[in-house]
Amino acid sequence: MPWFNFLKEKGHYMVLVDPGTSPPCLAFADEHIICNARDIDHILQEIEHRNLRFDFITSDQTDVACDTIAQLSGLLNLPANSPEVVGRFTDKVSNRTFLKQANMGHFPAFAEVTTVDELYGFFGECPCNQLILKPADAQSSRGIYILNEANRDQWNVYLEQSLAYSNSKRCIIEEFVLGAEFTVEGLCLNGKHATLAISRKKHFRTGIASELFYPAELQNEKELIAFHNHYVEATGLNSAITHAEYIVDEITGMFWMLECACRGGGTLIPSHIVPWVSGCDVYQRYYNAITGQSNADLEADMDKKAAVLFFFEFAAGEVTQISGLDNARNVPGVERLELEFKVGDTIHHAADDRGRQGFAIIKAENSELLIEKMKQVRQMVQVKTIDTLQETIQ
Repeated sequence: MPWFNFLKEKGHYMVLVDPGTSPPCLAFADEHIICNARDIDHILQEIEHRNLRFDFITSDQTDVACDTIAQLSGLLNLPANSPEVVGRFTDKVSNRTFLKQANMGHFPAFAEVTTVDELYGFFGECPCNQLILKPADAQSSRGIYILNEANRDQWNVYLEQSLAYSNSKRCIIEEFVLGAEFTVEGLCLNGKHATLAISRKKHFRTGIASELFYPAELQNEKELIAFHNHYVEATGLNSAITHAEYIVDEITGMFWMLECACRGGGTLIPSHIVPWVSGCDVYQRYYNAITGQSNADLEADMDKKAAVLFFFEFAAGEVTQISGLDNARNVPGVERLELEFKVGDTIHHAADDRGRQGFAIIKAENSELLIEKMKQVRQMVQVKTIDTLQETIQ
């Protein structure tokens, strides 16, 4: 929605592609193509049937449309990144293969797998006790499983479920590396990448984020930034907002890339958080690049200000009462606060990022003040649930 609104305010005629009949952006769209964003043939047919002409095709905060944008733009002679380059960001196997072939390092041992025998083979060759299985081309932390000797009899089930989330029906198996997780937000303009913000990431469970706290206060930050900028530029990416995730061993300083996307991070990160903590107007700079306007060199101050994106997780059960939302939203610095449920709904603990119960974005001048605001908001927002046995308040 923020990117859509930004472009609408620039005066563009907006053609929305969405499979739903009443998506949120529809209220601001001039035309609507009801279609899966990956269905290139259908989209092309609609473009031809409606005699549409475009200046550019774009999206933000989701991998789903990235490949479609690249392919459609090429077919329509519009400015965009090539499908080959985009694949290095949307496909984890392509990402790791590029790192390996470019001899860049900073990736765990990996292999592409489609059968359980390939899982067994990799485990036998990899000198590690735990592996992590992921779809090659999914998002929102869906289909992720930790594999070890203790759950070996379930590997076939895990693989089947992981493959179900892959558009290409491929998975990646990797060495499970230990460390703290960080997200890296950036902007690539005409082949030159700048890192704008880094957060320290926490989790409810494996793969399901609970908090992104900016700034990260990472000891070897300069080394990671230098590598990350070099990687993005080496891929051949022209212009894009970027979002990446790394695991860092804070004792040894070693780090491994988990993934890197050529779009903004989800849950309003490029629109609401990165401009605050970096001083960079991300959307305006990116817009200038894709419309051929000049851009001055980026001079981001990543420690300028503090921000947090955190997610709520209340006790599972039927929601009987919600209180404190208005008071919490009125706390100075609370940018957004949303719950994904209402009284009468039944809520559960999230199985992936899309299943989280709600979120808040809070800004402050420094980390100390931000922590105090977080405590206030968490104390104010109360949700009462009841299950079949007892009533629980959290």
